[in-house]
Amino acid sequence: MKLIAKGIRLMEGIHAKSMKLTGSAVMMLFLAVFLGSVSFYLAERDVQSIEFWDCIILILVGISTV
Repeated sequence: MKLIAKGIRLMEGIHAKSMKLTGSAVMMLFLAVFLGSVSFYLAERDVQSIEFWDCIILILVGISTV
């Protein structure tokens, strides 16, 4: 019984760490999309006459294809 309880505690610890890592990964993805779209918008807004939402779509397509 003690071995089963230790296994359950170990799995709970692994699950908690996994959730923290998933949250960090989602935050990094959001920052990459936001910063990429802002930098692309600032670089190309006058040349190609594109809007900010178009930049977000382009960055999402670029990240999803990678």
